Amino acid sequence: MIVAVPNDKAFDAWEELRLVSAIVLAAGTSSRMHRPKQLLEYAGKPMLRHVLEILLSTKVDEVVVVLGHEAGRISPVIAGMPVRVVLNQAYADGMSGSVRLGLAAAARAGNSDTPRGVLFALADQPLVKPQTIDLLIDAYCRQGGITAPCYNGQRGNPVIFNESFFPEIMELSGDAGAREIIRRHPGAVVLVDVEDRGVLLDIDTWTEYCELT
Repeated sequence: MIVAVPNDKAFDAWEELRLVSAIVLAAGTSSRMHRPKQLLEYAGKPMLRHVLEILLSTKVDEVVVVLGHEAGRISPVIAGMPVRVVLNQAYADGMSGSVRLGLAAAARAGNSDTPRGVLFALADQPLVKPQTIDLLIDAYCRQGGITAPCYNGQRGNPVIFNESFFPEIMELSGDAGAREIIRRHPGAVVLVDVEDRGVLLDIDTWTEYCELT
């Protein structure tokens, strides 16, 4: 299902109930890049810092960053930012560990036992617009479930998951990311039509990085 989110005053009261935590997955080894993607310069700063600045300018209530490989080199470039950093020491075991650690950290935040929803973002998607993230959050607050952007008929990232999916997410193993939850529950997915090609673009190789910059 593709939805559009109108900007109406009736939504204001519901919006105040919003509680969405952003979890940035940045623990990987960048094996195809052969260097930490998180540290590559984009827009005059390390890519991870750029991604975090985008998220911090949106309607998310908090930002959790999961580091792992080369954490000692990456941590200094995000020092002083209003984010919470979680270390995945078993990053070589696959993405699921970072997903679970990020979710567990978000669930301990604030005054509630769990956030209403989590937005999983990638450290190598620097082109996603803050307006796109806000549109996703608005759609999520109306529809719930699993909310994802759609550009030219293709589903992209980041994706928001309602807390009803948290138990399944915490059971993921190996290199399975949250997309496995999408595969299991196609009927729960709300696609939000966006004019933002950045939701489809992540940077895996040096060639892709050179084309980006």
